[in-house]
Formats: sequence, structure tokens, C-alpha cells
Amino acid sequence: MKSSPQPHRPSARWDRWILIVLAFPYLTLTGFSDAIPNAQISEGPYLSSGDLFFVADVIQFEGTDNRNIIEVVYAIDLTQLRSSDGFSATDRFSVELRLTPDDQSVPVVDIRDNKNVSASIGSGGVFVDLVRGEFSAHDFDLLLKLRDGSGRTGVISRRIPARTFGGDLSVSDLLFVSHLQQGDGPSSLNRHGIIMIPSPARHFSIVEEPSTAFLYYEINNLGDVTGESRSYSVHYYIHDGNRQKIVEKTIPDQRTSSPDCSRIERIPLAGMVPGAYSLHLQVSDLANGAAATANGTFRITGPEPQEPLQISMTPETIDRRFKQIEHIATHKEKKIFKSLSLQGKQEFLLRFWKDRDPTPATPGNEFMDEHFRRLAFCETHFQGGSHSDQGRVYIIYGPPLDIERIFSTVESARPVEIWTYATYGRTEFVFVDRTGDGYYIQVHSTHKNEISNPGWRAELGDNRYNQPGL
Repeated sequence: MKSSPQPHRPSARWDRWILIVLAFPYLTLTGFSDAIPNAQISEGPYLSSGDLFFVADVIQFEGTDNRNIIEVVYAIDLTQLRSSDGFSATDRFSVELRLTPDDQSVPVVDIRDNKNVSASIGSGGVFVDLVRGEFSAHDFDLLLKLRDGSGRTGVISRRIPARTFGGDLSVSDLLFVSHLQQGDGPSSLNRHGIIMIPSPARHFSIVEEPSTAFLYYEINNLGDVTGESRSYSVHYYIHDGNRQKIVEKTIPDQRTSSPDCSRIERIPLAGMVPGAYSLHLQVSDLANGAAATANGTFRITGPEPQEPLQISMTPETIDRRFKQIEHIATHKEKKIFKSLSLQGKQEFLLRFWKDRDPTPATPGNEFMDEHFRRLAFCETHFQGGSHSDQGRVYIIYGPPLDIERIFSTVESARPVEIWTYATYGRTEFVFVDRTGDGYYIQVHSTHKNEISNPGWRAELGDNRYNQPGL
């Protein structure tokens, strides 16, 4: 597609949020894209932790006066708001979003809103929201929290590195788009008269026809060729998970009258197999030879697999599988599991994951994928693995927003780690390595469901945690 007019640059105020309910052929929510070695890949998408599953992506564009335009887009599968009998369990959920630059203590964005979705529950669709704003180019903390009417909560809490554009030729982050349609009237998703429906999960299906993905991006600071026009070329290629180049395309000699323009690329998916992919895009300024790049990952899924066969498991295998979920199973589920026969325990494990699948209409189970990702992380990063205090907290609450490490102080010769989360405002978990071997125990938390010991610092001072074996 030829370049569009100069990209829209909103003022510093925040635009009104927009709600769209979509059918699944246009957008589905399926887990992380795999990281590709040696590629500068944007960090998203981000998956929520907690009882309510949703996914978000953060896109950065060059703004005015050394400022960045930030777009946050999230999507939640509305089937999560149904009860087990298929009827609506709640007709609304609340949204809390805060963006806090690291040079400020007060959020630049602090939004609290309620979404009423009772009219759209029956569609089995996906709820998409987009917010856009402009502020100084500093790293910032993102807090995005969703809570439904029954009290279930999902949270995304991340430090987001700011892009540095610098006034030279630049390419924005890539916005992955699942569907385009003509748009009339003002809308946060309307760009140059086209409604672009984002895919924050960066997931696309080759089952739908036509199987196509779209990329939206902006180019800034092109050089002047003739005094009236500027020209550039675009080159992109796609790697599969084995770093094999499977798609490559060059778009030569594109012209625009403005130093800033925007583009949409159509990416045919025909012939690709399900899996993770990385896309690498380069824009070259034909006036001065300058080049700028952008990269991103995405995932493709295929036809839904058949119901897996139940393979007989040994008692040892079943017990090992149950230990993998002991931190996220409820007390009632643990009690039921112990009372079951061998066959009943196997069926329990299958039902356990099926009941927690946030998007049953898609082939993957994002909750299970994220849980096993956390398990693997714990086994490689914490002494004691997933059965340590740090492992338990990481599995239940996900990665912390911030970690403060105190290696040696006058008060204590033992290392201390303080993990900070954005749950319930600000939540801390305090761990002490009392034996000096890297095995940390939890001594305090401000979380309402965890042990609380506000005097832990004083106890460090009297050497209570400096005595091995205590």
C-alpha cells in the first residue's frame, strides 16, 4: 500500500477510550511468541497474572518536541465472564490503567473506568480497548488491572523501556493488525479513514480465509530530495523458529511529500505452518542513504487439534504432575484430588487445565503455557526451584515489577531481596538468604493473603536470620 498522509500525532491530552466487540475470526488470544536469538525484538506482548486473563501490547511512535506517543492496547476474551452453565456470571468489569515515567512519582496517566458488556456476552467475542497519549521519552511503569463483577482480577505490571528516536530517520514500533475496514467518524482505532483492529497477542490463524496479517508503522524525518518530494524503500523478511528465512520482500522507490508518513503492509500467511516467527523491517532513505529498522515477533496457529487421547499414567507420574500445580490449586481441589482413584486423578488433571483455559475457542491454553513458563524460570533462577518461597511467589503472582537487592548492611550480613508488585496498590515480598547459600526464605509481605511481619528489619538487626538452621 502506498504511503498515507502525515501520521496522526495527538496532543498531550489522552484520547477517549473506545470499546469494540469482535468475533473470533478477527482476533484471538494465544500466548507468547518465542524469542529469536540475536534479534532486536520488541518486548511485548504482555500476559496478565491472576484469575482474569487478558493480553496487552505497547506501541511507541515518535512524537513532537522529543516526546513519544504511547499506545496501549489490550484484549480480553468475554467467554471468561460466563458461568459454567454458559450464562453470564457478571455483566461488567472495571479497568485501571496507570503509566508512570521513571522521572516522576505521580502517574502521567491514571484511568479508572467501568465496562458494561452484558449486551455482548452472547457473541462469544473479544473486547478490545486502545488508549493513546504523548509524554516525555522516559522509561515508564505500566499498570493495567482488570476486575470482573465477581471479584476476579488480572494484572499486568511492567517496566517499559522508552524508545529513543533522536530526530534522525526512524521507524516506529510495529502495530500488528488482524483486520481492516473503512471507518467513518472519530475513533481511537481510525487512522486515515481506516479502522485498524489491533492484535495485541500478535496471533493469527491460517484457518481463516484469507489468512493475512497487517502491519502499521510510521516513518519519520525523511530527507528532502527535490524540494518537493522525498523517496524511500522498504525491505522486510520473516524468520521461522529455526531462523530460516521464509519470506522476503522489497518495495522500492516510494515517494511522499512529507518528511513523516505512515504505511500498512499486508503479510500473506498462506503456506506458513503453525509456530513462532520474527519479522525484520528496514526503511532506507534514498536521499542520504540513512536506514532505520523495526522488529517484532508473532505467532501462527492452525486447525484446532482433536481431543487428546487419555494415556495411562503411573502413580508416580500423576503425583509429579500434581506437584506442578500445588501452588495454584485451591484447598478444595487438593482435598478432592487426594480422595480420588488413580483414574479419577488422571481425569482431575485433564479437567484442571481445561477449566482454566481462558480461550477455549482457540487451540492453545494460555494459562497452562504461562504456568509452565514460570515453572521453568523458577527451576533455573531460584535455589530450590518452584518449591522455594521465591518460586511459590513467582508462580502465583508472576514476575515482580521491581527487585531491590541488599547484599550487605550494618544491620545484617545476610542478603535480602524485596520484590514489589502493583497488586492492591503496592505489595512487597521480603526474602532473606539466612544460610548464605542462595536459598531465600520469605519473612514478610504486605499482601493480604500472605504472612505479615512488619518488624522484619529489627529482627535482622538482632541476628535472628543470621543464624543458619533457624
